[in-house]
Amino acid sequence: MRILFVLILAANLFAQSQLEYKDAWIRSGAEGMNTAFFVKIHNSSDQPDYLLKAEASFATVVEVHETYKKDGDMMGMREVEQIEVPANATLLLKPMSYHVMLIKLKEDMTVGKKGKVKLFFKNAGMVEVEAEVKDMNKKMKKNKMNKDMKHGMKSSSKADKSCCGE
Repeated sequence: MRILFVLILAANLFAQSQLEYKDAWIRSGAEGMNTAFFVKIHNSSDQPDYLLKAEASFATVVEVHETYKKDGDMMGMREVEQIEVPANATLLLKPMSYHVMLIKLKEDMTVGKKGKVKLFFKNAGMVEVEAEVKDMNKKMKKNKMNKDMKHGMKSSSKADKSCCGE
């Protein structure tokens, strides 16, 4: 029985080491309001994994969400049961896409503050990721300028609201 436990534990640790987390951040928000957590998750294994749920002590409710197109140009958000992290690929949790919704904040999440979010995966188990709170509008403007420079274009003074925060 003890050998089985050790094997399961070793398999879980191996699976955890196959996932890497980069550029984690939380959109700023006031107590009682909603915000979101974003991160790049790279899976270096040859097997997919699945993000099943998330938790954060500073939010009353935490849900894994996707943004989707409703009627016409309308956008909506909905909770999903899981998000696949494909084998040998990177999943981006980003604005206007998949993200972790932090509902009814228990405290102000101000720029520069840090928060920890627990992510629960089918294979990797639970991992805790620390993220810094950032101003989404400034982040989007910065990303728009970086994209424009990569394409040899001048940046406009308006933030591109369709930018995905990459």
